[in-house]
Amino acid sequence: MYLIYKNITTTDATLLNSKGSDVLYNNITIVNTSASYSYSIDLYISQEVNNTTEGRTSVGQGGDWNALDIVTQTYYILKTVKIPVGSTLVLEAHDLVIDAMKYDFYIKVNDISGSGVTVDISINYD
Repeated sequence: MYLIYKNITTTDATLLNSKGSDVLYNNITIVNTSASYSYSIDLYISQEVNNTTEGRTSVGQGGDWNALDIVTQTYYILKTVKIPVGSTLVLEAHDLVIDAMKYDFYIKVNDISGSGVTVDISINYD
């Protein structure tokens, strides 16, 4: 069992785990550490894929791949879930069935109040 701890103080998307790792998530705890403000969170996975790969087996077959062919696919686990002041959200393993070899794993904290964010995360994984 391993643990990752992160303190989120930005509204930018924060990478929790990069694709290519053989990770099985046991649980994630997300804590709103603000004494005054609620936040909403987005928890999602994403990957960049070539949008024009149908029928191709290699680069250059049927045309060269280029940056315009790359698209980002995003799949939400949680979308705009509100975490009230001083509250904790816990997601268990059955909520977190993610192919960590294929997808990057992100959190985005949305600042509802405009006061800045302060959220702590702990991730328990094997």
